[in-house]
Amino acid sequence: MLSIFKNIWAYRGFILGNVKREFQMKYHNSMLDSVWTVINPQAMTVYTAIFSQIMRVKLPDEESNFAYSVGVI
Repeated sequence: MLSIFKNIWAYRGFILGNVKREFQMKYHNSMLDSVWTVINPQAMTVYTAIFSQIMRVKLPDEESNFAYSVGVI
């Protein structure tokens, strides 16, 4: 287990570089660039609230109101 953390620490530059490049590629041509990283989860929270609390949408055989939103994601 300790060796995993040692490897992660040893390759931290490589990992961070790949993560940075992934975000740059994903949001390169979008109008709001990396702001979507923040907006998307907030929009999903609003979507969940609307469908689970206001519209009371439920999946068959499920007790939770939030099961529909988790299933859609």
